Amino acid sequence: MKKILITSILILISFNLKAQVGFSYLHSDVISAVGISTNPDKNIWGELRMGMDINAADFSPEIVGFTNVIKRDDFKMFLGVGGRLQVLEGIVLPAIGFTFKPIESKPNFALHAEGALIVGDFGEVLRGSFGFRYFLRKKSK
Repeated sequence: MKKILITSILILISFNLKAQVGFSYLHSDVISAVGISTNPDKNIWGELRMGMDINAADFSPEIVGFTNVIKRDDFKMFLGVGGRLQVLEGIVLPAIGFTFKPIESKPNFALHAEGALIVGDFGEVLRGSFGFRYFLRKKSK
């Protein structure tokens, strides 16, 4: 599992060497996460997340690759697959979600919702999460 995670990270980095960075917070009753993503305006993009729990020993890395299914300026719907380590270690599939930009004057801020099935030795867990994203982009001249 760790080899798959490292290989996935290297592939995502190679696709997005000039990527703009996004930061996210996803809240869930199962396990909340903070994440760093590549440019979601591209057709293929990725996110590295750190799952959080009350106990610091329960921090769990997760990497997910996405493809945009619907892509508009203010709304994106995406599908993805990935994997996670430690707590709920297993494969994340399918992940489906959307990002919506509710404030026209703040194009770097977006609301986010996602559903994913996590499958591992523990069984199956359906995770739903919502949160926000903020993208650091180069200012256009």
